[in-house]
Amino acid sequence: MSHRSMLAGALLVGVGILACQKAPGVAGDSLAAPGAVSPDDSAPAAPGASSTHLADPIGDWTLVALEGKPAPLGAGDKPATLSFTGTGQRAAGFGGCNHFRGPYENDARHFKVGPLIMTKMACEGGGTKLETAYTSALGIVTGFALNGDTLSLLAGERVVARLAR
Repeated sequence: MSHRSMLAGALLVGVGILACQKAPGVAGDSLAAPGAVSPDDSAPAAPGASSTHLADPIGDWTLVALEGKPAPLGAGDKPATLSFTGTGQRAAGFGGCNHFRGPYENDARHFKVGPLIMTKMACEGGGTKLETAYTSALGIVTGFALNGDTLSLLAGERVVARLAR
């Protein structure tokens, strides 16, 4: 088994395990999820921002920040992406080197992405590093905040990825 295959397998197992964690509960009828963070990664979610449990992030998104830093481009100078469909609650995207897809859950108790399956293309440059960081972040997501055309993916109260339409 190649090193890349072992790494991909370990990543999928890790994403699957981390994706099983429950998100904090939602109190009251607020439109902001508990601990939700605004797209600037530092202030509480703005009034009127949609929370994990009251909206869906359906649509096509492009990664603009990862762990509070501007997101680099992947292979072929393409940005990482994420798309959510309402039918069947499916997620898909480009991680920086490979394409991925899998389910997402968004109900009254939690939000999670995965487990994800991914193509296994070889990649040069920073695509592999971006992909590893991005898919790891997706594996720990427990909520999100929508603010206009910005989607912030949250792990607890921390913004792990910021995407734009």
